Amino acid sequence: MAYSPLIPGFYSDPSICHGPDGYFLVTSSFEYFPGVPLFHSPDLNNWRPIGHVLDRVSQLDLDKVWLSGGIYAPTIRYHDGVYYLITTKCGGPEPSGNFVVATRDPFGDWSDPIWLPEAAGIDPDLFWDVDGTCYLQWSLRRKKPSTDICIGQAACDPGSGALLETPRELWRGTGGHGPEGPHLFRIGEYYYLLIAEGGTEYGHMQTLARSRSPRGPWEPCPHNPVLTHRSSGSAIQAVGHADLVQAADESWLGVCHGIRPKGYHKFHVLGRETFCFPVTWRPDEWPILGENGMLPDKPVTIEGRTVVPMPARFQDDFTGHSYPADWNWLRHPRLDAYARPGDGTLRLSGHSDALNTHHQPTWLGVRQRMHRCCVRANLRFYFESDRAEAGLTIYQNHRHHVCIGVKRLPEGLRVFSRIALGAILVEENGPWLNEGSKELVVCADDLNYTLGLLQDNGTFEPLQSCEARFLSTEVSGRFTGVYFALFATGKCDLICHHFLVHEGDFDESLMIDGDSR
Repeated sequence: MAYSPLIPGFYSDPSICHGPDGYFLVTSSFEYFPGVPLFHSPDLNNWRPIGHVLDRVSQLDLDKVWLSGGIYAPTIRYHDGVYYLITTKCGGPEPSGNFVVATRDPFGDWSDPIWLPEAAGIDPDLFWDVDGTCYLQWSLRRKKPSTDICIGQAACDPGSGALLETPRELWRGTGGHGPEGPHLFRIGEYYYLLIAEGGTEYGHMQTLARSRSPRGPWEPCPHNPVLTHRSSGSAIQAVGHADLVQAADESWLGVCHGIRPKGYHKFHVLGRETFCFPVTWRPDEWPILGENGMLPDKPVTIEGRTVVPMPARFQDDFTGHSYPADWNWLRHPRLDAYARPGDGTLRLSGHSDALNTHHQPTWLGVRQRMHRCCVRANLRFYFESDRAEAGLTIYQNHRHHVCIGVKRLPEGLRVFSRIALGAILVEENGPWLNEGSKELVVCADDLNYTLGLLQDNGTFEPLQSCEARFLSTEVSGRFTGVYFALFATGKCDLICHHFLVHEGDFDESLMIDGDSR
């Protein structure tokens, strides 16, 4: 039985580093704002979110980015008193490409981007050698169309973004599709180059090579792939994009992403989640990742303590002014459409952009982090025009989402549910509302989503169901996972008094008036 992810839900392409302030972990964020979730642990055993690296529009403009565009595969490193993060932005307005941000205080603000215009490609990595030289490694597209892919390298100046030499081919891996996600380490007398191959799907794998020089030549590990679940019966699949860190006791830990598919044929809706694994060393100085190249089937221990997964449950009663780090906006947010006065309410003001556009709808969401869970939102609706609507959505992307909400018609306010799957649109009308407040509910299990509302007597009334596979990556495509989000479209205001995501089925004992338990 596979163990739980370290960070459940759509947190892919993890990177980890160790500095004087503890351990820090980052992941991709794609078209969601703020960008690059940032997690901290003092001891590798307990992790908590502390915010995002890219939390200002001057750092990250996501206006009209394409499906799964935005921020790809960051790498975080500490060197000489400074924390550096390098990543890729693509699929939207210029500038795009690879850039670096830096800080001396990872709990505070990070710098504006320093772009590397000469480094075309994705998945950048930084490594400082003992002589102080900084090497950039990345997945280099040698031709257009980008069918010829290898790992490239060049010495660089991360402070200016300049490459200090002509990029060279470093390694092509072992023949798997799409070599990417490189990380370079010096351990003992060897330099180790860890990369992902096989595409970020069911054939995903990690491979490894080593050299006496950071420039090569490279000796492939005789045990490649060093980490993979391909062609296995594991409940975790598509394992790859790994990074390593050395603990204070000189032991090693790795992080990677993987998926937890369900059903037959297999599909996944939570996206690629972050897992961790132990790293041990053979007498021939090659590492063993996990348990003989697979994630362990039991919790990981480090420095004698069990690594504790991040909680999957979430609730917000809006009593503070600050948004918990779990919340995200979609693309470039119109922040004047949101108000959090700290009095137990959250206001979303709608405008013309709708859920089925790749623009900036009024939308605020949290990742789905459990397969079997229930979402409850206590909402009040204020409409200024007909055809305005607001409510709760299960959102994979602008072409694949499901929602339950309230709309204003000439006859009054009416509950509705809608399934939008590409060109397919199915809508069901629910009851008329006598007043503008209602608790909307989504219940999820491995195979289905059920949308409904809470009746005045406390019972759950289902309105519509949707097979979960239609919101999966296998059907919708690209790289993200499902969000549970509030939305408002047209001239209306949505007031949320409480938002709760809990494990298991609908439970009438869970209060929604601020006394949740």
